[in-house]
Amino acid sequence: MERQEYLRAIERQEHLRTRERQEYLRAMERQEYLRARERQEHLRARERQEYLRAMERQEGGKQWYLRARESQEYLRASESQEYFRVREIREYPKARESQQYLRARDSQEYLRARDSQEYLKDRESQEYLRARESQEYLKSRESQEYLRARERQEYLRARERQEGGRRWYLRARESQEYLKASESQEYFRVRESWEYLKARESQEYLRARDSQEYLRARDSQEYLKARESQEYLRARDSHEYLRARDSQESLKARESQDYLRARESWEYLRARETREYLKARESQEYLRARDSQGYLRARDSQEYLKARESGEYLRAMESQEYLRTRESREYLRARESQEYLKARESQEYLRARESRECLETRESREYLRARVSREYLRARDSQEYHKDRESQEYLRARESQEYLRARESQEYLKARESQEYLRARESREYLRARERQEYPRARESQEYLRARERQEYLRARESQEYLRAMGELGVP
Repeated sequence: MERQEYLRAIERQEHLRTRERQEYLRAMERQEYLRARERQEHLRARERQEYLRAMERQEGGKQWYLRARESQEYLRASESQEYFRVREIREYPKARESQQYLRARDSQEYLRARDSQEYLKDRESQEYLRARESQEYLKSRESQEYLRARERQEYLRARERQEGGRRWYLRARESQEYLKASESQEYFRVRESWEYLKARESQEYLRARDSQEYLRARDSQEYLKARESQEYLRARDSHEYLRARDSQESLKARESQDYLRARESWEYLRARETREYLKARESQEYLRARDSQGYLRARDSQEYLKARESGEYLRAMESQEYLRTRESREYLRARESQEYLKARESQEYLRARESRECLETRESREYLRARVSREYLRARDSQEYHKDRESQEYLRARESQEYLRARESQEYLKARESQEYLRARESREYLRARERQEYPRARESQEYLRARERQEYLRARESQEYLRAMGELGVP
């Protein structure tokens, strides 16, 4: 009955654990669905913004409007990056809490198994004490029976001596035969009871050993399930991280394409403005020349030639200035393309290193899995050796897992720092190139100065809000 109750309690605990696992997996699926929906909404908003930008470019707008739109898009992209960073910081404590929950559950399983072993040891000791008490009782009963038989024999001998007759002798002999038969029957009964106790002890020992084997197999299955769930969570986290990084890369590529398109449209507008300016200037020169035909005819031919030479000289100077500006633009384009190629090569290097690290960690996990299985098969025969070796292997595996987790977190932080450094360098290079392009054009423009002051103010406010959010989350 006690064993049935114990097995029912174990089945109840298993049912509760499976239900908890199902609830946890449902919650994780719900979170994944919400994250995917948020990403879809974000991509739809980005596509709508791209469509509006294309419509605005087709319709043609002013330069200051395009600059303001670019500054707004840059601020929105920085806000989205900050949102992803804050969400990663919030998701990291959740993953750490789930790992702590799994560790606590493993420790609870270990304590339950130890309590069950202690219970079995106590029950075995109680059974041993009961058997010893029954043996002591039988020994005392045998000694009492022996004393009674000896007293009866002494009594019969004394009576024979006193009375002296054959009938009493025969009766005494019959009583002795009866006592011998009863003693032999008692001996056989005691031996049968002792054999029954031995058989029951062996059955109890076999049952306890079977229950211990069942508990060990269940613990190993639970450990493997927990480790597989941890592997699944790590793989899913890495997959999510790669998806987020790919989406960020696609957004960067799209932003660079939009920037190049806007710059080409601006180049086209500027060239058109220069052509219009040259046409207007030529028309003005023609009108002036036509109005002053009488004066020009009256003046010397040398003056006319000097004026024409000065006009040619000015046109040549303007063409040289135009060529210099075009060469500077080409140089900036080549430099931007080189920076983009360098950043892409560094990203490819980081991806390859992450893939190598992932393969190394997977090989180390496979090695640990094979090593744990070998150690479990070797140590299954002896109980004490299995307990000591299992505890040592569990501690080593936990230390190796802690080391791997710390190394993964360090690699993730290094990659994130390198990405942050590349993003900061790209933003600095972009701002420097943009300032080089904008400063000769908008040196006398108040709108450019106002937009720049607003950008500086928004950047300072974003940095303050980011530091405030990090302080609220408790990140140093």
